[in-house]
Amino acid sequence: MSTPFEKATREWLRSAAENLDGQTRSQLNRARQTALAELKPRSRWARTPFLPLTAAAVVAVVAALLLLPSSNHRPRSSTPAPVVAIDEGDLGGAGGQGLFDEDPTLFALAAVGEATP
Repeated sequence: MSTPFEKATREWLRSAAENLDGQTRSQLNRARQTALAELKPRSRWARTPFLPLTAAAVVAVVAALLLLPSSNHRPRSSTPAPVVAIDEGDLGGAGGQGLFDEDPTLFALAAVGEATP
């Protein structure tokens, strides 16, 4: 709701604006256009100047990862590893007890070596 003071002020400003000369209206219009231009948001690229550089760096890193060979990649061979027979005399401990008695894995490996023709 408007008060009588607000109504009187609005009417006075309208009548004063209608009675302005052309040169003053032109200056006010130019000032208004300048103020509106300052309020316009800058272009997208002006707000994010590092976006193109960041995108180029990301593309370069991805390309390097895809093109460089991986150190963990080993070619798979279709032939199994050779089985080596273990002699119990070579594995004998200093106390007279052999390693076959202490480690069942070595015993199993030796048994596989003996079973191979």
